[in-house]
Amino acid sequence: MKKNYIAALAAFMMAAVCMTGCGESIPDAEDGTKETPVLSLDDTDGKDEVLTMDDGSTVIATDDGSFISEEDGGLVWNYLAGTCTVKFPIEWKDRFVVRGTSVYSKKCYEKKENSGELFTIVFSRDINMLQGPKPAVVFGVIHDMYAVITTPENPNYDAADAEIATEYADLSAKLSDVFQNAVCGDTPNFKPINLTNYVPAAESAASVLPGTWKLASLTDDAAFSPYVVFRASDSTFGYKYGENDLKLGAYYANKNAETYEWNTDNWGDAGLIFSEGKVYRVTYYETAPRTLDFEVVYSPDAETDSLIGNKFNYDSEEQGIRQTEADPTEAALS
Repeated sequence: MKKNYIAALAAFMMAAVCMTGCGESIPDAEDGTKETPVLSLDDTDGKDEVLTMDDGSTVIATDDGSFISEEDGGLVWNYLAGTCTVKFPIEWKDRFVVRGTSVYSKKCYEKKENSGELFTIVFSRDINMLQGPKPAVVFGVIHDMYAVITTPENPNYDAADAEIATEYADLSAKLSDVFQNAVCGDTPNFKPINLTNYVPAAESAASVLPGTWKLASLTDDAAFSPYVVFRASDSTFGYKYGENDLKLGAYYANKNAETYEWNTDNWGDAGLIFSEGKVYRVTYYETAPRTLDFEVVYSPDAETDSLIGNKFNYDSEEQGIRQTEADPTEAALS
């Protein structure tokens, strides 16, 4: 074991990492990402290794190659060579374990392996946001992929054990604070997006009116006029601009939007669009003429983003998906 500790300290300086994950393939760390020391230990025994540093703080190297260190009064999980970090309260020390991209209650996990999952990190492309477990939080973008946190719909632990049930409930109650301290990718200014109030549009009665929406400033019917398409039946969003290829996205509706007074001047957040590593908030005005516009939640090129600053009108005569011979919209959305 002593050799392991020596190897660990050497690896700590060289910043080597072993990466594993679940869901879609995990992207490599971005070029230019600041170097973060990472422990590389014998990860074949299924156990974590704990090192005590000179200042008395501890560093835990998980059996998967990521590491957890005491920093700034908390516990910081560094994943993907520091490309993703999640900060836990210091009170969580010795109360959770990391396996792969999942975090578990330690009490639950020690009683039964793979039980007590609190959350899992996955990486998803836009349209894939509608597949698999519903995201609880989106906390960054890397290589146009969204860093997503999912939480189990039906937690797996021994609920009959009062001590374990209490521990799991206590940790779960603090997850919202943990998620707000999660960062991933080259997006340090990305504010975590809580999707508690959002559902795939197909599950909401308050979705934007499905069909085609044309750029309001254009009065002609030019072949390459910018337009957007909402298809609530499968929560799909499409955007066509000039001769560019159709851009697809996942459409999450605000489930509270049905409480808005659409037939008055009152309006609200109708939903979120996830497309090509960007995030937009959609505002929907029901009063005539029906219009909608987009606000940037995250876009690396917001100043030149062709969706922003434009208002779109609903095309009442074309309630389906607009298609011309040169327009691949219907095929792409089918």
